[in-house]
Amino acid sequence: MNSKLMTPQEIKRLGIKHEQDLVKLLKDNEFSACRLAASGTSNPDILAANGELTLILEVKTSRTPLIRVRTKQVYTLRTFSQRFKAKAYIAAKFINRASWRFVELQYLNVGEKGFSLDYNTAELKGINLDELLNNESQTKLI
Repeated sequence: MNSKLMTPQEIKRLGIKHEQDLVKLLKDNEFSACRLAASGTSNPDILAANGELTLILEVKTSRTPLIRVRTKQVYTLRTFSQRFKAKAYIAAKFINRASWRFVELQYLNVGEKGFSLDYNTAELKGINLDELLNNESQTKLI
């Protein structure tokens, strides 16, 4: 991709494409999955389940080593996960660096204007797609 600045519409279109790609990955792995309407405002981005595991995902991508997450998005994820008895994750993709990482909300950095997730934390504390789909709880040694 060239270095020109993207318009808000292009950014939104690219974000939707990443969400659709993740929904396809989940469906390819025997999950029922869908993007939710009004995601980013009053709903999380993705709801997925396979009968044993229900996931609530907020999808974030970045070309930099830092992802920002709005406070409202974290609140929405927590609320949905409690009501659906689901696991809530930030689905993070650092473009041109790594594959999807799924990070629990407790590992987000708390800031004055919201939350953030850096690349190193995502790699150390997050799980990959296989671990997520197999519902593996993982202990990472640091």
